Amino acid sequence: MNYKYIITCILLLTVAFFFGCDDDLTGPDGEGSFAVIISGDISREFSGTAIFATNRDEDEEGFILVLTSDEEEVARMILFELEVNTTPGKGTHPIDNYPNETTFYAWYGAIEHHEVFDSESGTMTVTTSSDKRFAGSFEYNATGRAEGDFETERQVKIIGTFEAVRVPSFYF
Repeated sequence: MNYKYIITCILLLTVAFFFGCDDDLTGPDGEGSFAVIISGDISREFSGTAIFATNRDEDEEGFILVLTSDEEEVARMILFELEVNTTPGKGTHPIDNYPNETTFYAWYGAIEHHEVFDSESGTMTVTTSSDKRFAGSFEYNATGRAEGDFETERQVKIIGTFEAVRVPSFYF
């Protein structure tokens, strides 16, 4: 598991929660949301808050979309990463198991259930892309491990919709 991504997500959420995002950053509603269904070797449905940011550091490029559940009993997160300093445009973008300038990488984790899944293949369809909003849908296949049997690799399909709001830029 790559803890760099988890720490980045926690920092983004902390900044968004404690410092807030004014209307200039987030747009009209000030909140982002998502809904996800996971099927296959495990089954889950959850929803929550959606945020995105771009890295402003010239030496390190990055776009990140973070989906965190609103459930109190289980902390769930889906993270999408793309190695560009701009918000991706409208259209269909591939999801793979390694991030680069044209391919999203996705990671799903649930701390209390000890679930960790990495993307293998799929697509993200972006319907809104602006400085304030990033919205669309995604569908991808992932492999990983889950509580009770960390020796067995499991396969899942993760589908969802999102409408994310911008938070201040991040640094790796």
